[in-house]
Amino acid sequence: QALGWDISSWNRYDDPPLSNDKYWYFLSEEERFAAAQLCYFKRTWDEADVYVDGFPMNKPTYRYTNWFDLDDSVRSIASDGLKYDSFLWNVVGLHDLEARDWKHLTPVEQKAAKLLDFSQVSYDCWINHYSGYSWEELQFYGIDFFYAILGWNDQSWAGLEETPKKKSWKQLNEEERMAAIELCYSFETWEGYDMTVNHGPFPFAKPKIRYVQWSVLPEEMQIIANGSLGYTEEKWNNLGSAKIETLGWDDLTDEQQSDAIALGFYKKTWDCFHSHYRPYDWDDLNTSQQDIFRQLGWSEASWFNNETPSSYERRWDRLSDTEQSVANAICYFEDNWDRNNLEEAVQIADTTGSSPMNPTPTQGLDPSVLNNGRRNSANTFQNFFAACCIALSAVVWMIFM
Repeated sequence: QALGWDISSWNRYDDPPLSNDKYWYFLSEEERFAAAQLCYFKRTWDEADVYVDGFPMNKPTYRYTNWFDLDDSVRSIASDGLKYDSFLWNVVGLHDLEARDWKHLTPVEQKAAKLLDFSQVSYDCWINHYSGYSWEELQFYGIDFFYAILGWNDQSWAGLEETPKKKSWKQLNEEERMAAIELCYSFETWEGYDMTVNHGPFPFAKPKIRYVQWSVLPEEMQIIANGSLGYTEEKWNNLGSAKIETLGWDDLTDEQQSDAIALGFYKKTWDCFHSHYRPYDWDDLNTSQQDIFRQLGWSEASWFNNETPSSYERRWDRLSDTEQSVANAICYFEDNWDRNNLEEAVQIADTTGSSPMNPTPTQGLDPSVLNNGRRNSANTFQNFFAACCIALSAVVWMIFM
């Protein structure tokens, strides 16, 4: 009955109900639940593989559009109802909200998501990728099949045994890619989609707040930096001196990751700009990264034995153009390569009239990016915006992109 059948349609005296002609993801939530109780799932209901532009359902209208390309009304819904800012929006999967499936959203969040053209099933697939489901729920809807192809089982899903090592999209075989697509992954979202505009020579946009000297850093940011990350004024200003920056992202605690996000970092930018991938095993580096390190003098043996190449002993201006270029690819630039002091760099800039830390001040600090991640503070954005306006008037330099 939930699917629209009655005695007449069942006995073929009347036409079948409308649900009979719908594809799985065009059923309502109630209809899909009823069909699942009858042991249907997507493949058996559709009786074929049905895709929309290569995916099991329509892509979201707004979610994969850069924050600054959205209409003001859309940004308002995303920020007010779902607590997004430009940083959390542009780095897909970073917002802790995206780790929750639809049923774990608050009524206010569900309302906002609907205004952004999400339904329960499209949100759970495109945003959460069903990761908020229990294994039993995955089985109920026939989704466990796709996660099983990717190496998961009920024990690893529950955290009772080691989780499968995530492969890069390139490493996935055809069957695994198709399984990932059924979970609404694309190459971009699987690899970690960052829509932040990047005008610099680095693979990712530079987290600029990190390269502002401590004395002009807004107080809210100083408190965050001085927390679980252990920065002091001296450690902050002397690039490369903080022990925390030698750790890989996965070595940070949850609290440290949260504070790092508040400072504009996430896994890719932390591992590139801070640790420069040194905590990784050689085999964990991709082929391109291994080639980059070889050009700087590393080998697999020296990497394992922690034997730093002689190129690291030369100052930036003594590196060849090729060496500087490959160093950029692992997020080195003059100041963090030479371990310059931020205060001294500003003094030199003031004396010479140059601005080595940021020759393009118009590409300044975006308050919403800098105040991205104090996840437990709803008022940080307003407070930081005011502080940032004051700070920007004093900052006549910043790191070039």
